[in-house]
Amino acid sequence: MTYGERLLGILELELSLYSELLTLTRAQRPLITAGDVTELSSAVSRAENTIYRIREAEVSLLRLEKEFTLETGAQGSETTLAALVSSLPDQERTACERARSQIEQVLSSIGTENAINEALLRDSLAYIENLVKLIARAEGEPHSGTIYGRLGRLDREAQGSLGISHEA
Repeated sequence: MTYGERLLGILELELSLYSELLTLTRAQRPLITAGDVTELSSAVSRAENTIYRIREAEVSLLRLEKEFTLETGAQGSETTLAALVSSLPDQERTACERARSQIEQVLSSIGTENAINEALLRDSLAYIENLVKLIARAEGEPHSGTIYGRLGRLDREAQGSLGISHEA
């Protein structure tokens, strides 16, 4: 197998894995908005597994680069990869550049999706934090606008105003 075929194989594998990661990242949004923590955790685990497989593909790329460097004497990782690509026949070089471009597009989409998911998670956490503050005001804060005390217990004064018996 030629360097070009091997490089293209690695790039196509990476493209496939990054596309899978994009799909998994997009699938997280409805889980976040629905508050489905169990399924979200499962989706994140699948994404982590895909990222691990991407790392394995990157290691294969580094091995190929090292092999090419030893054989040709090219120096420096960026120079080596550039030298490898430029040494390929036109058809292989074009295919590798196309795969690289597609990977860049998918990575950009992953970044966008992650930013949206991050904002949704941040909003969800802020909502929960504000809800907890409303329900569990600090003790000693009279007439806080809630009938619950610091630990979520019904405030005695508020119970009386609602006609709730203290003996319950």
